[in-house]
Amino acid sequence: MEKIAQRDYDLVLTDVKMPDVNGPELHARALALRPSLAGRFVFMRGHTLSLATREFLDSTHAPMLPKPASVEEVTEVVRRALSAVRARG
Repeated sequence: MEKIAQRDYDLVLTDVKMPDVNGPELHARALALRPSLAGRFVFMRGHTLSLATREFLDSTHAPMLPKPASVEEVTEVVRRALSAVRARG
């Protein structure tokens, strides 16, 4: 959050589950600080997701990467996500 508070980012690649904050919480906090980050998230996820997490991910329409992901999969998702960001202006 300190980094997000300091500057804008083209894309945020984050996990859904993290020790101190989960993906939905990070997303909400980041957008509160930087609304320009809307549509600039890619989430990595494991196989097991709660219903609430599934609903959150569906509501964001953010790209998702299953874990583990190959370098090629990460590269392709990031490329597509950045392309979508540029298309939106």
